[in-house]
Amino acid sequence: MYPDGPGSNAISVELSVATHKNIVEINYLEDKKGYFVEPGENLNKMIDLLTNEEKNKINKVADEFGQYDLRELSEKATDVFILNRPTLKFS
Repeated sequence: MYPDGPGSNAISVELSVATHKNIVEINYLEDKKGYFVEPGENLNKMIDLLTNEEKNKINKVADEFGQYDLRELSEKATDVFILNRPTLKFS
């Protein structure tokens, strides 16, 4: 995560709930100038609640996007947004 984006209110709420339930820990690392999401003590309990279909979807996303850094992910998200907004007009 990066202090000035990308993000959404929905993601913020989900991360807040996950942090509150100790599923993840979110820490700001000064030397890296950003926030990092790391496993919390209850992560495995959460994983146990997932169906195989949900686990497969998560693994697919991780396999497809896990190697990209923030800049690359932001560029890909922007591309998808623009490609899916055919009524968007630039002057």
